Amino acid sequence: MPNETVYAGYTISDDPGRLDLEAIHAYLARSYWAATRPREIIARSLENSLCIGLYAPTGEQIGLARVISDYATFAYLCDVYVLEAHRQRGLAKAPCALSKRIHCYKASATSTS
Repeated sequence: MPNETVYAGYTISDDPGRLDLEAIHAYLARSYWAATRPREIIARSLENSLCIGLYAPTGEQIGLARVISDYATFAYLCDVYVLEAHRQRGLAKAPCALSKRIHCYKASATSTS
């Protein structure tokens, strides 16, 4: 079951079905860290990560935070962005906070001690 919350009218969700690959690729293609990353690699990276999408009230995807983790001891936050028109509202903090909560929950749920 997807985790979703609303922050300042924006929806933050870990539902992989909501991710807009075209929007994500369009932003990453102009970023300094992923400009040369092929669309197919981006698609595979999204499939194998915990992704938190950030959606405008219209439903358009306007941000992303991607987490790579073993759900035990390690989590790496990457590909975090918010489209320019939606910045200066504290929106990047919300998907990061949700990803931390989800990671901590999954880590404790899979703990063997």
